Amino acid sequence: MRNMPVSEVEDDLTRAMSKLRPVTTKAVKKCMKGIAIRVGRKLEKELGTLFGLMLDGRSHAGVHYAGRYAVYEADGEVRVPLLGLSPLMDGV
Repeated sequence: MRNMPVSEVEDDLTRAMSKLRPVTTKAVKKCMKGIAIRVGRKLEKELGTLFGLMLDGRSHAGVHYAGRYAVYEADGEVRVPLLGLSPLMDGV
């Protein structure tokens, strides 16, 4: 798997290798924004007013990442969803 920009969906070679209906960058971004909004609303409702934030470091293939998690209880069980994951810049 490669980490490609969203604009890859409009690349002629990429489209030639796919049997899926062509899509534009604008449509993909609109869909991604809609998903983020829905997930955010669901998480906001589930978190309520009592929750914690946890930071954790990870590394893969020599790249270090900082993860941000919410910690809360729902339906009698502790939940720890990943809120965000960012690569750390060199020297930080």
